[in-house]
Amino acid sequence: CREGSARMSRVAITGALSYTGRYLTRLLLDTTPVSSIVSFSSRTNPIASNNITNADLAKIHTTPLTFDDLGNVRRQLEGIDVFYCTYWIRFEANGDTHQKAAARIRGVFEAAAAAGVKKVVFSAHNRMRTDSPYSYIAGKATAVESLREVSAATGMSYAVVRPCGLNDAHPSGRPLLSQGDIAVGRINRADVADLLTRMLFEPEAVGTTFETIALPGYPVPRGFGQQLARLGRDGDVGKTAPDAAQAVLDGGGVRPEFR
Repeated sequence: CREGSARMSRVAITGALSYTGRYLTRLLLDTTPVSSIVSFSSRTNPIASNNITNADLAKIHTTPLTFDDLGNVRRQLEGIDVFYCTYWIRFEANGDTHQKAAARIRGVFEAAAAAGVKKVVFSAHNRMRTDSPYSYIAGKATAVESLREVSAATGMSYAVVRPCGLNDAHPSGRPLLSQGDIAVGRINRADVADLLTRMLFEPEAVGTTFETIALPGYPVPRGFGQQLARLGRDGDVGKTAPDAAQAVLDGGGVRPEFR
């Protein structure tokens, strides 16, 4: 088990058996003392093979993500330590929009806070701006703003991870963390899932939004505290662009210990 993981027992994921979720589920079951996973989805089998066994499936409670019944969402989240949110819609269709998706997910964040969830880890998008001409990105930026507002009002912790150039054909490697939309590169879903898992045990990640790419062929550090410490927490005006650049240099160096 990873250092600092002994206190965690229950997690929830929006789609524990979907594209990124299946990698995340495998890592949580293999490397943390997770006793059960709540999967907000109608899917009861992995979307693709990832060595999820019948014994693993027995630890996963599947329930619909009922946007029209947030009381049910709150009940399902009671007793959950960490809630991973990867929910989003790819296209606007049949009157549904990315802004409507952002409003729906705000309700879920509020339900999580009411249920006593300790931390939300949200997988977002790089180069997010609420005024982006791309509705997909503007909607996700609105969702992140909602998460920050709910956190400020309730004290629920969060971290926002912004994968850049998500591509499963990209070789695995060492994640580099940065801020300020300076990252250029790619990362695959397996590496994103590994990073999401590790954010559970990084106190420096609380209240932080950062982008990430992966440096192929380089080993993954035991922890990301050094990189995260160079980054600013949301609303922190004390961090500067050189701090973010140094975080990238720290990530690409060989000073930290590796697993």
